[in-house]
This record gives sequence, structure tokens and C-alpha cells, in this order.
Amino acid sequence: DLAIGWTPDADTLLELTAGQGDGNASYAGRGMDGSQFKRESLGLRFKKDNIGETFDSLDISAWYNYANHIMDNYSLRSPGTMTSATSDTMDMSAKMDKQVDRRTVGGRMMGTWLWSDFQLQSGLDTQLNTHRSNEEDENEGWQEDARFHDYGAFGELTWTATDLTKMIGGARLDKVEVDNATGVGDDSRQDTLPAGFLRVEHNLATVPAMYYVGLGYTERFPDYWELFSPTYGPDGTTDVFDHLKPEKTTQLDVGAQYKGKRVSGWVSAYLGRINDYILFEYDPDDSHVSQAQNVDATIMGGEMGASYQLSEQWKTDFTLNYSWGENSDENQPLPQTPPLEARAGLTWEKGDWTSTGLLR
Repeated sequence: DLAIGWTPDADTLLELTAGQGDGNASYAGRGMDGSQFKRESLGLRFKKDNIGETFDSLDISAWYNYANHIMDNYSLRSPGTMTSATSDTMDMSAKMDKQVDRRTVGGRMMGTWLWSDFQLQSGLDTQLNTHRSNEEDENEGWQEDARFHDYGAFGELTWTATDLTKMIGGARLDKVEVDNATGVGDDSRQDTLPAGFLRVEHNLATVPAMYYVGLGYTERFPDYWELFSPTYGPDGTTDVFDHLKPEKTTQLDVGAQYKGKRVSGWVSAYLGRINDYILFEYDPDDSHVSQAQNVDATIMGGEMGASYQLSEQWKTDFTLNYSWGENSDENQPLPQTPPLEARAGLTWEKGDWTSTGLLR
């Protein structure tokens, strides 16, 4: 990856980024491995600060990303048999492969306006994702199977009510359009996804500490793999495209921060309700059979951490994270919930040089 920036003056930035990469991964629980994860990226950003007394800054960016992914059962393993969760064996001796790629083009424009006690950040963004598959055994070459269009408008208003209290509110509206070329379900689908949040921050007068309370709501549209790859959708339908609903999350956040001369610390917690959580399940007897369905879920968790400046050059820090989730419809643990995690770090810093060790 490479980034080149040009700053003709202290308030102007023009930046070009580019990247390329590849990788592979062996999957013990799947019938195929990831033998290729090629990627390419290109981006351009322009930012201008201190434009005027009210209109303070402008930030414009555009990007291009391309990913080419190959799954097969012969590059990283010898085709043979595979044992399922029920100890049944399946014949995997035939060579299998699947190649997909995704091309993403997007842009974002945001402006910042300043008044005596208010700051407004508002803008527009858009993104186009084109997804194709290449089935070599069918000799059809590259076939486009899905196209995602996303258009968004957002705004965030900060009100400095007093020297110690600040209120922040934001809203976002996304229009998602999906073109379906798989032949299963309708040819297209549209959804409008609202989101918003309100947060109050208060600094203590006699102690270098602050606390906050926030309430937010957001909706997430199903991604490509949730929408097109499952064998079955909600209630066992084979038409996943038309029946899988977006996720809807309402979450309460609370927290506090302390920053002293040598010691700093923070604690935060959240409690959320997810309506129509997208639950993805694989058949334990056949990894090629899967289902995506909507369930209601409850989530909660917390984080705490502290850092201590041992000397002018040495600093240590520690964090602890915990997450919990439940499928409320079935009273079962929610899949893919992060485990309990602790991190301890030691940092040395002198002049322009820094070095960090981390234990996780």
C-alpha cells in the first residue's frame, strides 16, 4: 500500500492512495479453501480547512476497489473425504472451484459549518458494487449476478450548551437498490434505511473526567453473501432475495473517561436490541446447504481500560472487553460474538521514534 500527500499550504491536502495484495486461507470446517484473495485499491482525497468564518472545511474523496476471490478443494489440500459434524463422511474427490470478484466505486463529500455554539458536519456519499462469478466447469466465463447501488445523506450537529456540557445529534438516510441477475426472485429490490443518534457529554468541573449517555438506531441491508449464497431463506423459502429483511438495531451506550497527568482510564457499556438479526446457518450434514433467516436478538457488553505514564519515554496500558448476545427467539447464544479479551501493552517513545509490544 502507498499513500502520497501534497500540502501546498497548512490548510490544504491532496492525497493519492494505491494498494495491491493477495493471500490464501485453509478452512478446516469447509469443503473448499480460499486459494486466492487478490485485491487492488485506488483512492483520491482533497481536504481544505479554514475556508471562512462559517463554512470552515470541505472534504471530498473518491475510491476504487477490486477483489478477486477463488475457492477450491485442490490448491491447498488433496481432494478426498470430509467428515461432517455427525461423523458422516462425504466424497470430495472431484475437483471443485468457484471464482467471484467484486468491483466497488464510490465517493463522499462532507462540509463543516461553524457558529458560536454549534458545529454542523453534513454531506453525501454513494457507492456502486458489481459482483460477478466465473464457473469454469460450465464454460460460461464471467457472469454478473448482482449489482448494489447505495446513495446516502448524513448530518451531525454538535451543540456546546455550556463550558462543561455538549450535545451531539446525527441522522442518516440511505437508499439501496439491488439488481438481481441470478434468476431467483425479482429482478430488483429497493429499500430506504434510516438511522439516527443522540448523545450527551458532560465534563466534571473539579476532576479531569467526563461521562456520556447515547441512544442510537440504525438499519443494515443484507450483504451479498447473506442475500445470494444461502440455499434457503426465512421460513424455508428458496427465494432469499425477496424475503430476507434488513437488520434494525436500537442501542443504549454509557461511559466515562478520566485523563490525568500520568494516569488515564475509561469505562463503557452498551445494551442493544436487534430486530430481524440475520442469522446464517450451515447444515451440519452438508456444508453446501445453508439458510439465512431473521430472528430477534439482545446484545450487551462493556469495555474498560487504563494507561500509566511510567516515565518520559515509557507508558503501559491495559484493556478488557466483554460481549454477550442471545438469539431471543430461540433462547440460544448469538453466533460470532467476540470472546472475552484482554490486552496489555508497553510503549517506548523518544523523539521521532516509537516502539510498542502487545500481549493479547
